[in-house]
Amino acid sequence: MMLKAVMRACLSFGERFFSVSQIVEATGMERQAVRHRLWKLETAGLITRFRSSEIPTERGRPVKETYYRTTSLLIKRFNEGTGRPVSKIIGWDRMWQAVRALRRFTRSDLAQICGQSMANVTYFTKAYRRAGYLRCLGNAGSRGVMWILAKDPGSKRPPYKGGTHVD
Repeated sequence: MMLKAVMRACLSFGERFFSVSQIVEATGMERQAVRHRLWKLETAGLITRFRSSEIPTERGRPVKETYYRTTSLLIKRFNEGTGRPVSKIIGWDRMWQAVRALRRFTRSDLAQICGQSMANVTYFTKAYRRAGYLRCLGNAGSRGVMWILAKDPGSKRPPYKGGTHVD
């Protein structure tokens, strides 16, 4: 639902550059949630990120803000019916399948097996730990800590109802 709102806001700017602040204003979501969803769209190749120094300005110094622009892929892959990019399996689904198969893992194991960034794996483990599906065996902030699957509702990834879900 939130990803759909961010995608629609990105599409509303057309070919123009837009900033995180503009998407936050258009969607009414928290800045951190918007930034994460923009990151997901960027890693999928649906939007492109630019530094403020790369964008031509009419006068004065550019503000220190990150700007984005939609790509033609976003327009092609956005499905109006579901609001999701048309892809068979997303990163979180891949990670959920790996967690169910491994049962016991480290974040670096999960990142290597699923081809995800450490930031995304960290976000995933934190979100599902809060939801009660994963449990950390040790200090969650230290390296090499083992994680286990605490609750297994099935092969389909359970929806996370918190404010940090990336679906």
